[in-house]
Amino acid sequence: MSCFICEKHSGNTNQPPGGYIYEDEYWMVCHFPAQQSILGRIVLESKRHFLDFSQMTEEEASSYGVLLKKLYSAIKEVTEAERVYSLVTIDGVPHFHAHFIPRKSD
Repeated sequence: MSCFICEKHSGNTNQPPGGYIYEDEYWMVCHFPAQQSILGRIVLESKRHFLDFSQMTEEEASSYGVLLKKLYSAIKEVTEAERVYSLVTIDGVPHFHAHFIPRKSD
């Protein structure tokens, strides 16, 4: 079974615009294609193939919370967003990933 995100991580499919902007032991972060959304929208992808929070290791779960704090702070600073919305839907691509969408006050 082929996984779009696993293929992307291995370099077998098109890479995200601008490449990955963050990577650690468990996670990779990239911009969402600007022509398909708003500027500043990013996607956090698990390096390991799993579906949802119930399948995270303790280490992945702990690092996820720490990384979320960093991402929210960075998105707000760079985009001047009042809020950041997060969304986890895994219907289209069955590999854990989360979207972070800035929202300005206007």
